[in-house]
Amino acid sequence: MSWDTPFAQVSEAITASEAWRATFASTNQYIRNIIYIQGTGTSYEALTALPYYCDMIGIGADPRGDGFGIVVIKGEDEDAAAGTTHGLYMANIQFAVSGDTGDNAFDVVVLAKSTIENCTFTASTDADTEVCNAALRSSSHFVGSSVRNCVFGTTNGIYAFNIGFDHSDGVGNCNLFENNCFFGNVHGVKVLAGINDHSTVWKGNLMHSYQGNVQPSTAGMQMGLHSMAVGNYICGTDAISEADPSQTIYNMTVATITHAFEDAF
Repeated sequence: MSWDTPFAQVSEAITASEAWRATFASTNQYIRNIIYIQGTGTSYEALTALPYYCDMIGIGADPRGDGFGIVVIKGEDEDAAAGTTHGLYMANIQFAVSGDTGDNAFDVVVLAKSTIENCTFTASTDADTEVCNAALRSSSHFVGSSVRNCVFGTTNGIYAFNIGFDHSDGVGNCNLFENNCFFGNVHGVKVLAGINDHSTVWKGNLMHSYQGNVQPSTAGMQMGLHSMAVGNYICGTDAISEADPSQTIYNMTVATITHAFEDAF
């Protein structure tokens, strides 16, 4: 309730928020809480549950990069955050994972009617032996949400994630992805073939798949069905896959990174 008696961990604040929200369950009111997260010199513990109908706002330094003062939620050999949520708003938070192939910076089963902006999803790994799965992974529905001005990738080397955004099941309707950067060794963005993404718009994003000094023969962006990609910069040997030509407008695509400046100028 005040900075005089703050919770030590974000997870404690989420538990309290959910307990208070449950008291309104019989009133047909979807009460919102706000959790302010102070930037510190150390990271917060990983989250195993996410709040519903809640604002989570970091009030530290900008989450890009590293160093003291950033609001960092970190997973050590585990997802930095995982769960299901509706009506979540998140801003100015870094989700960081230190792990290997099975780990994600942010792993949701369902994320619905939510907004994520000015957040980063990063990893720190042994570049020679460890690669995390995804910066953001949704294993079921990712719907009705806006994602803006975020970075899905890493601050510690190009081997950190195989996929920037990985939507592996369910549906992905009515989303807006705008002004984000997606980096992955294999895919910048991967929406599993056959997933319906009706009325979802990808606008003004950078999507980059690049593995060391070898360009992977995979997609910078693998699109879902019935979505639209407008004005994005997309790099990958198969820059955009799973897309009908009517789904793409004014995108700049390059097959290899060495062509970027040639195409731009």
